[in-house]
Amino acid sequence: MNQEMQASGVPTVAPRLNTMALIGFISCFFCGLADMILSIIALVQIGKSGGAYKGKGFAIPGVIIGSLMFIFQTIWSIAFIEGELL
Repeated sequence: MNQEMQASGVPTVAPRLNTMALIGFISCFFCGLADMILSIIALVQIGKSGGAYKGKGFAIPGVIIGSLMFIFQTIWSIAFIEGELL
């Protein structure tokens, strides 16, 4: 196992990928609202972890794409209910 040592002699641990950020990014193409919530929670966890988690590269696009999908799904649902998209 190849671990670097800090000046105090304590081994450093590589940051782990936040699973919620990855799931939020993958689900953003299917369900906008759930993805947006998962990605926001992941961003908060990554920020509070102090470097123990990584995954902002998945969480930020998850929030953006999830928001756009949620807006699109809402507009499409309203139009469908009104009978304009049959």
